[in-house]
Amino acid sequence: MVINNCGKSDKPKYGYKTKVDSKPKSSDIKPQLFIAETVLINLMTNFKTIFIAILITFNSCTIERNVDFEKYELLTTAKEVSEFYKINLDTSGNSETAFVKKWNDGSYDFTYTYDLANSDNNKKPLYYSIDISGRNSEKEAVGEFNSTKLLFKNSWISGTNENIVEYDSVVSSGDQNFYAVRNYKNQPNGVFLIYRKNKIIYSLISSGYLKNDHSFIKDLIEPEIKHLDQFKLKN
Repeated sequence: MVINNCGKSDKPKYGYKTKVDSKPKSSDIKPQLFIAETVLINLMTNFKTIFIAILITFNSCTIERNVDFEKYELLTTAKEVSEFYKINLDTSGNSETAFVKKWNDGSYDFTYTYDLANSDNNKKPLYYSIDISGRNSEKEAVGEFNSTKLLFKNSWISGTNENIVEYDSVVSSGDQNFYAVRNYKNQPNGVFLIYRKNKIIYSLISSGYLKNDHSFIKDLIEPEIKHLDQFKLKN
């Protein structure tokens, strides 16, 4: 399904769903984590709205919903995460969504999200989202990468029991990269990765589950995004 003429509220949001009114699906997820996501989502939404408004004419894009994300080899889907961690996720497709926004200047935003659709104590309460943004120049991409990184560093802590730790030697590829782990009560709970290659920016956010190492990023994610500059939207 394609919708024309995106309104202001439809500006790209890095795929992070605002969950102010929703309740945690499992007692394993602390309410504070949803607050942290909300703060980050709102700030990044404002940034993207301003940034895209500068790049394009207001109210001019098309949205393609229900995108077949399995066509994209670069995406690390819930099935791959489930197999890598050996955890029980909903791989039926009911908890996964993907859509593409195409802007009138040729830029685009591709968003894939895994968010457990129904409360199920047998499945890990993972929130996981990937956003891939193609821009028209490397200058635009660099500016977006730097601004997103700054906003993230200033906004991802919402409680006294939370802190983030940056790692600058885990990811070795890309023209620019930023990787951080968020801890809750001194336990790793989520990651944030921004990765740029040429004119394309990749961002990943997860919360709810993380092993105490960097294998998820180093062994699973990075090998798949090393060729990010070759990413193309599919029909």
